[in-house]
Amino acid sequence: MDSILTIKELSVWYKVFGGYLRVVDSINLNVAPGEKVGLIGETGCGKTTTMKAVMRLLPNNAYIPQGKVVFKEMDILNMNRRGVKSYRNEGIAMIFQDPTASLNQVFTIGTQISAVISSSKQNDFIKKRNLWGINKHSEKGGSSRP
Repeated sequence: MDSILTIKELSVWYKVFGGYLRVVDSINLNVAPGEKVGLIGETGCGKTTTMKAVMRLLPNNAYIPQGKVVFKEMDILNMNRRGVKSYRNEGIAMIFQDPTASLNQVFTIGTQISAVISSSKQNDFIKKRNLWGINKHSEKGGSSRP
């Protein structure tokens, strides 16, 4: 396998009043196993939209007129919901630009991380959560230390 992630001729448009707004136009990207890639560009150039397409997190008004996204030989854009859930649990993740959009300030980080881990197939991490200092007492806002 030459690439772990291949994006080929991906275009993403948003349906807006009076037509479509072309946000991403024919992007191509190959990522080799172990390679680290960062997307850099001006505000509004389509970095987040590109990665939301890869993660299958685009809003309802998004339209992909062309392109292909392949991760570990899986055609991401043609997966059903179950396939997408498995893909997100076992293969790929996205760190959003604004952590306040990703984390809920009402809950502790430990509670939120535990929820993510417990929804994945990696449940053995929950058994190890005390190694991280996350227990029921600390999840309620108290300290896990005496």
